[in-house]
Amino acid sequence: MRASLGSSNVSEEALASPPDASHTHPHDHFVQFYDSNSYLTESVRDFVVEGLRNGEDTAVVATQAHRGQLEVALEEVGVDVRAARSEGRYRSFDAAATLSEFMVDGDPDPALFDKWIGDMIPQAPEDGRALRVFGEMVALLWDEGNVLAAIRLEEFWNSILEARPLALMCACPMRSFSRDGDTERFNEVCDRHSRVLPTESYAQLDQPNDRLLAVAQLQQRVSADETERRGMKLEHMQLADALERLKELDRLRNDFVAMVVHDIRTPNAVIGVFLEILRRDWGTLDDERIRDLLTWAIANTAHVTRLVDDILTVSRIESGDFGYDMKPFDIAEIVYRAVGAARGDNDKLRFEVSVHDGLPAALGDEARQLQILNNLLSNAAKFSAEMSTVAVAVRREGHHLRIDVRDEGLGITKADQVKLFKRFSRVESRNDPKIKGTGLGLYITKALVEGQGGSISVTSELGAGSTFSYTVPAANRRSAD
Repeated sequence: MRASLGSSNVSEEALASPPDASHTHPHDHFVQFYDSNSYLTESVRDFVVEGLRNGEDTAVVATQAHRGQLEVALEEVGVDVRAARSEGRYRSFDAAATLSEFMVDGDPDPALFDKWIGDMIPQAPEDGRALRVFGEMVALLWDEGNVLAAIRLEEFWNSILEARPLALMCACPMRSFSRDGDTERFNEVCDRHSRVLPTESYAQLDQPNDRLLAVAQLQQRVSADETERRGMKLEHMQLADALERLKELDRLRNDFVAMVVHDIRTPNAVIGVFLEILRRDWGTLDDERIRDLLTWAIANTAHVTRLVDDILTVSRIESGDFGYDMKPFDIAEIVYRAVGAARGDNDKLRFEVSVHDGLPAALGDEARQLQILNNLLSNAAKFSAEMSTVAVAVRREGHHLRIDVRDEGLGITKADQVKLFKRFSRVESRNDPKIKGTGLGLYITKALVEGQGGSISVTSELGAGSTFSYTVPAANRRSAD
């Protein structure tokens, strides 16, 4: 049993007169929505009065308040309620008490429901009269939040209506469907009725044009609401994604903080030990031992300084408070300076440099370009075996100069390559898990490269080393063609 709510074929008769709950027929199952109790009382009164005038039996299953209001309204239009009740033409039942007779664990039981129907509503009067029933048990279940039971009860009624000459009027306050997510369930309720009568705001419109306008306004509101719901659903998905990213970022940040604390605490402890040895044993230490202790202390101090510098650099980059001193410079000179420093720090690695002839000057921040190369060479050395080779090659590529830093290290998996340049992302050595980084070096390197108009990428294969390639704009673009 389905109410055709979406049909555009509205009859002239339907537009010429407002919906009426009084005119019905056997096997009719309709729902009246309402805003005020007074309108509900009038609709049920007309439904009952029409039945009594047609010689039909009537039954009302409602709350005590609604039954009292209805009977007053019936008396006001000349119905002798006491006489109709004594003749069996009018019967009334409490909705909540009736529900308790066939509800089991929050769900209507079909056998108990059939028994109640058989006891309270005879299958057919002896003289063949039809029967009209008004009920609001579904409304009670809905207001309790037991939506599934309410819909199931409607289906029970439909099965009874198929076999008996029974007309059933349901009623629900429209406020019961005002919550988010009620639209789909509202449609489910409507689908289980043969007719749907709107609230008094529509029924009280006198002119067909006014009703057409009300329908059009309702359609516009439904369309706008649907668009808004789609937008809210998209926003919800985006917020959920953002929340997941924030959770992941928070996890990475916590890991980073723990790592930074460790990386600062460890060298500080080493520095403290060395200084304590120098203070305590200065008079007994030879010059070489003193130089070694001071060298190690200075190296650990430099490590802490680099870590602090990285953190400050990231902060400045992300706040936008980071500028570049862009001017022409000799990229080959920067490469040789960076490689020279790397050789001094890594005497167990071989370094090679290849610079193409006739290169134009590069355009960028010379100090930041040196920082980029230092980061890439340091990263290559960290994952390279002793006596392996780290090669730096510089060549022209269109309007840019390209610098490749290749190592013969362990290589990087495809999964790690995807996250390599992300903040706080670290790639640990499978062979030596003690090799770790802050997860900021390559993130900073990428930001510095792109901040000067270049790009950076990596190609790698496990067991075959890695090549980090980045570009810097040429100062004279015509000479770079």
